[in-house]
Amino acid sequence: INNIIDGRIDSYGQVTLTPNASSTVVSNDRVTDFSVINLTPTSANAAAELGAGSMYVSAKAVGSFTITHANNAQTDRTIDNSWSG
Repeated sequence: INNIIDGRIDSYGQVTLTPNASSTVVSNDRVTDFSVINLTPTSANAAAELGAGSMYVSAKAVGSFTITHANNAQTDRTIDNSWSG
């Protein structure tokens, strides 16, 4: 209970976008279809993807969310993610 009061409910993670695919599914039991998902790029290619407007959360469900992104071979598009709700 004290961790929840302090805002620490482990609602964060890191993901590398799937190369040669147009979406990446992130699974976590704490995600719901009402969660607010925040994406923070941690590599230059991920920042370029976000800046181009081609990366966004396209679906949310209980236990997962989907990030839609450009389909390319880059293997270093790493993103920190957090959610609430």
